[in-house]
Amino acid sequence: MKKYYSWLLGMICLSLLTLPAQTFAREQTTSISLSTPLFEDEIVTPANKKQPILKTNEFLSNNQHASTDDNNPMIEAESYILMDYKTGMVLAEKNKDQPRPPASMTKIMTAYIILDKIQSGEIKWDEEAVISKRAADIDEAQIFLEENEKTTIKELFTGLMVQSANDAAVALAEHVAGSEEKFVALMNEKAKELGLTHTHFLNSSGLNQADYPDPPNTQGDHVMSAQDTADLAKELITTHPEIFKFTTIPQYTFHKGTTREQTVKNWNRMLPGLEHQYEGVDGIKTGSTQLAGYCFTGTAKQNNTRYMSVVMGTTSKDKRFTETAKLYDYGFQFTTVTFLKAGQAIPKLKSITIANAKEKRVSVVVQKSIDLPIQKGDKKNYSYHVQIKKNLKAPLKKGAVIGTVEILYKGKKIEGFQRVPIVTKNAVKEANFFDRISQKIAG
Repeated sequence: MKKYYSWLLGMICLSLLTLPAQTFAREQTTSISLSTPLFEDEIVTPANKKQPILKTNEFLSNNQHASTDDNNPMIEAESYILMDYKTGMVLAEKNKDQPRPPASMTKIMTAYIILDKIQSGEIKWDEEAVISKRAADIDEAQIFLEENEKTTIKELFTGLMVQSANDAAVALAEHVAGSEEKFVALMNEKAKELGLTHTHFLNSSGLNQADYPDPPNTQGDHVMSAQDTADLAKELITTHPEIFKFTTIPQYTFHKGTTREQTVKNWNRMLPGLEHQYEGVDGIKTGSTQLAGYCFTGTAKQNNTRYMSVVMGTTSKDKRFTETAKLYDYGFQFTTVTFLKAGQAIPKLKSITIANAKEKRVSVVVQKSIDLPIQKGDKKNYSYHVQIKKNLKAPLKKGAVIGTVEILYKGKKIEGFQRVPIVTKNAVKEANFFDRISQKIAG
């Protein structure tokens, strides 16, 4: 009898050793769609059911506090966008992907390249650029640079962001890249890197090529979309928050103590103390040409909510600010709610089964916080949608990405919302021989 039990145990062990790792993950699925109303009971939808995308105008009309024309923003602009900074969620838009002349909002990219070069150590704030005749000859908005004079990078950059100086833009471009054409190549490379698919630059200033005394030798159309501009501005303030030191300067004097002394107000008249001041506005860039109309890329923060805004093709200097104020008035009706904190488990999905893992259930959490602007009383219309990676297998490091989660509104994807990674809470160790036996016996 003892020989029989020994033989039986040996056969069980042999079968365990020859079983593929996936056998120990009977609960593992290749794809999961889990829709959990944020403040209700769990609802599970089929794994192969695709979620419809909720367009911005649908969000506005479906939202119970934005269902009337009086509550929706009525913006007089050829294109515009209002975007939540944290999530990328689009709250309002018109023709947001339409390429249009951006005028001096071009200088957002010029500033980005300059700050990249400062960050990398290739240039320094206190180093001096020698002004070329070509830069000195540029007119429109300017700080009246003269040929062969030496000006610090910081002074030129201040001119770029406060006075929207075209001569400063060209001087910076030439100093950094050797020529404006080479600098424009850097701008277009960065646009491609950032995924700005409706953007192409011909110069560093945003002037119409016809208005250059000596235009750069570049080809194509000089365009940006409202979406691309908002995305670029968001990337700029995220990567280079020092930009706010310049965008918040309300007034500045150039060439102080000389016959060329020039005191100017920031073209962004929504800053504190200026005629269109709006609470929380701290950037970023205006623009205007005959082709572009009057444009403005702004950002405003109140409490823990920040918005990015773009209006393009308004009809006057003042209109670009009044229309932006309408967008902010609409946006700040919303309250930013933290659905999940970084390191927190999703309700009803605190753990999953992973093939070949020592532990039967592996704890999973969100990698970063999920914050979303919602209107009062509308929480019940939001839900989670989870997707888990295929063929997960131990061992895995702590923080390994195993899936993603997004927030749905009335069962539909919210345009602009970026999925948030779901990660392992702890390291996932590989099961050894005895772990497998225990798991098999436990069922």
